[in-house]
Amino acid sequence: MRQKVTAKRARQREEAAQHVAGDYLTDERIAAQVGICRRTLGYWKRRPDFAARVDAVRAAYHAQITAEFMARAPGFAQNDTNLHRK
Repeated sequence: MRQKVTAKRARQREEAAQHVAGDYLTDERIAAQVGICRRTLGYWKRRPDFAARVDAVRAAYHAQITAEFMARAPGFAQNDTNLHRK
């Protein structure tokens, strides 16, 4: 029988996805901070839904960083994705 995802577990998965997307902590450290065992994190990382969430978080980080860069970079057009000087 499939286990029901509790609110606590959903929060742990979201926090883990944020850390995995950040790519600055080891799996052991992420698991300890989230309150799960490393094997659970490994299991989640193999699940397509978790991987999709990590990808979405990475895309959001990238978009935010790009927007902040473009806002601060004089001489670059706001909508210029090639980042060539105008």
